[in-house]
Amino acid sequence: MKKIIVLFTILFVAFHAFAQEKISGYVEDSLTHNRLTNVSVTLLRNGKPLKFTRSKGDGTFLIPIAQKQTGDMLQASYMGYKKQKTAVSSGKETIISMASTAFV
Repeated sequence: MKKIIVLFTILFVAFHAFAQEKISGYVEDSLTHNRLTNVSVTLLRNGKPLKFTRSKGDGTFLIPIAQKQTGDMLQASYMGYKKQKTAVSSGKETIISMASTAFV
């Protein structure tokens, strides 16, 4: 009986892991095209924050979600740059290009 419970638990966890979709991409400077590190990337659904991550050392990010929906947006923010909203690309890597702000 214990083996059956363990087997069903493993199958459930594996099925649940494969059911998730992923939103991935990278963040870059709009002028130099250098990738930006530690950028806050937020998934917005209906204008409200749903999930959050930061870009890695190579500028890439990954947000696992249960299911993408039409109208999902990514918002990136980073000190010295303007906030950037980008539509989630279906089945493609999302590239977020950020413009720097002028300091006065």
